[in-house]
Amino acid sequence: MMLTRTALRAHSAPICFTNRRCLSGSARLFVASEAAATRKEGDISSVFRSLSGGKDEALPPRFADVKKKLLGSKDQLQASWVRLLERLAEENEIIRAAGNKVIPEINFADIGSPSAEFDEAIRRRGVAIVRQVVPEAEARAYKDEIEEYVRLNPWTKAFPPHDPQVYELYWSRPQLRARAHPNMIATQRFLMQYWHTNNPEAEISTKDPVTYADRLRIRQPGDAGFALGPHVDGGSVERWEENGYGQGHVYDKIFEGKWEEFDSWEAGTRINAVSDLYHGAGSCSMLRLFQGWLSMSKTAPKEGTLLVNPLLSLSTAYMLLRPFFIPRSQPISDTAGEFSKEFLSPQNWVLEDDVSSNLQGAFPGHSQELNNILHPHLDLQHSMVHVPNITPGDYVAWHCDSKSPQLVGISWKLISNQPSMLLISSIKARLTLASSTSPRVQRQGQIWTICRNSVTHSCRASRRRTFPAAKERASTQAARHLRTLKSTQRRTVSGRSVCGPLIQLVERQLARRE
Repeated sequence: MMLTRTALRAHSAPICFTNRRCLSGSARLFVASEAAATRKEGDISSVFRSLSGGKDEALPPRFADVKKKLLGSKDQLQASWVRLLERLAEENEIIRAAGNKVIPEINFADIGSPSAEFDEAIRRRGVAIVRQVVPEAEARAYKDEIEEYVRLNPWTKAFPPHDPQVYELYWSRPQLRARAHPNMIATQRFLMQYWHTNNPEAEISTKDPVTYADRLRIRQPGDAGFALGPHVDGGSVERWEENGYGQGHVYDKIFEGKWEEFDSWEAGTRINAVSDLYHGAGSCSMLRLFQGWLSMSKTAPKEGTLLVNPLLSLSTAYMLLRPFFIPRSQPISDTAGEFSKEFLSPQNWVLEDDVSSNLQGAFPGHSQELNNILHPHLDLQHSMVHVPNITPGDYVAWHCDSKSPQLVGISWKLISNQPSMLLISSIKARLTLASSTSPRVQRQGQIWTICRNSVTHSCRASRRRTFPAAKERASTQAARHLRTLKSTQRRTVSGRSVCGPLIQLVERQLARRE
């Protein structure tokens, strides 16, 4: 099953493939169905205020109340802040000295038996490279086909308009082939195993990858016109809001002044978290355990490849606690933009007396952005490191809390393919489709509802700790929904597009029931 972030095209426009065949009618309705929902449309500049030209403006006063609710023991929070800054200073020096050598790598052939060193490194760093996931020749072939696809679809929205770099393409044939490649699925399943949950009843699976379709990036050699700064996807202000990530109590340990006890890899708390309260153009309701891209060209550090901050838990704690603290004295930086030790000293930073609405780098409907001015202790100009040399077919993945940009330079095409976890409780497909006045779009919402119910009951039926009677009821309900699902698949084009993968999943879950 695949979910899109925005519509591929408006209903009236044809969608052409490299074999010259075009979609029309109800098939076109399916690929564009989210255009009927309440999600804002836009290109990648809509996701980042730094790209869209949004002005720096204060958040509404209610965000001061949001921060006040998170404040517990001020002494405990201040002490945890001091510990965090001291630890960050130590780790930043390690990163500055080692550079991208801290990023773990593994060959695809070895994912069945990773080393203990790799296991420790990925959990600590939150980023990894899996080499040779797709054969090099096959990865290179994707590039040629994508270029032809773009040529046949010149109306595709892209950014920047005068020199397109990032295309709103989600369903081109090479993208689909790359996402469905058995090695890619095996790699995603391998990466998802690093997540866990302490709640045995958590309605979640880390064994069944679900593809989240993202944009296509095409950059020309030597281009310097498109650059993203350090950022974190998955919402921004939602991380502090009670009805956002607070729904799952994801970051409670950090706000309690116990950041050392925060587990970045606990999946159970993230099931109920809401990351898209404001329905921005780039917001996503789906929980993505990792994000990543598959390379179709050779690229090296400072040639347009990815930069990451390999301090997963520390940088997350700092980003969340930063809005509560202010410096006693104002910053003084040298010509290189580095701050003085006196300014960065823990003794120079105290809790706000009058709690402000500031959430540095966060704004509703946009991704969380970071920079050296707002987040000085992260030392971003040194702690954001390039991933090592990448060759066609290599896959780079990073944790959903990781800080990452893609910078200017020489780069060819990269398929963004982001492994997700299956959210059994709702599949978060945004069933706003069902409220549409269009009968055809209403049917889309009904199909998604059937899919959700089928997966929910089948997984309850296969859960080991479910009581026998409850398991039998869930099994019966799942079988009933499965029959409806198969009937829907036969009757509609939309059903054929959506239901096939779900039918396989439900049947597999029912076969596992005890």
